Amino acid sequence: MSLRRSVMDALAVSNDWEISFEVYHSLEEQQLLPEIASCLSIKALLAIHNLDDRYTVQMRSNAEQMAPKQGDLPFLRHKNHVIGGSDIMNFLKEKEYVLNTEQTPEENVINLGVLSLIQSKLIPAEMLVTWINSKNAIETSKRYGFEKPEPLKTILYFQKRQQVQRYLNEVGWLNKSEETVGREIQEMFAYFSKRLENNKYLTGESLTEADVFLFGHLQAIIECPLEENILSKVLAQFPRLQKFCLNFNQLHLGQQAMLFS
Repeated sequence: MSLRRSVMDALAVSNDWEISFEVYHSLEEQQLLPEIASCLSIKALLAIHNLDDRYTVQMRSNAEQMAPKQGDLPFLRHKNHVIGGSDIMNFLKEKEYVLNTEQTPEENVINLGVLSLIQSKLIPAEMLVTWINSKNAIETSKRYGFEKPEPLKTILYFQKRQQVQRYLNEVGWLNKSEETVGREIQEMFAYFSKRLENNKYLTGESLTEADVFLFGHLQAIIECPLEENILSKVLAQFPRLQKFCLNFNQLHLGQQAMLFS
């Protein structure tokens, strides 16, 4: 077998998953801020890698229970392989779908640092606003228990809330006051805004995964209606970040719907 043929066969095996895969997430009526943010991030990542026509969307009322790790939505399925939402970016990298492969060490540090801030600060804040804030409890309960009969609806809601409380306690966010949360989010948004002051993207003129995930989370905050949302209040103070979302959508997503459709 020729070398060229061997390479072609290897590539065919490596990229076999592209031909057809599925992305699973909850019903639109069930989605809460953290899942909306994750869905927007993954949708944007797939779109930027020109994979829009390679997958179909499967909306399931029990998507959370179907995920490899409960709540790790959206998740990707190809044949017998299931990849949770938190692992999709690394999965794409393994398939050589990487943004800005010529990053300098400094740019790589910024990229990883932003992703770390999103994971360690923004996601816990989203969970806190969604699940712990008493003024949002009715809407959260309504959405999480969508189409479930009572008393199952209430039982599932409190079980999930306790799970979220345990996680937030482990990462040190459960007992933070709204004032503290607002201050930490403001400092983080100020850092992002400063990075974009003279740059098109967070690391300069080249798009990275950090930009994609920042867009997903900021856009979710803008779109997700909540009775009380300290995140949207703080974001309103940073027009540069709002403009970043608008430009990102126009440049990279065009007229595509913001959510999986």
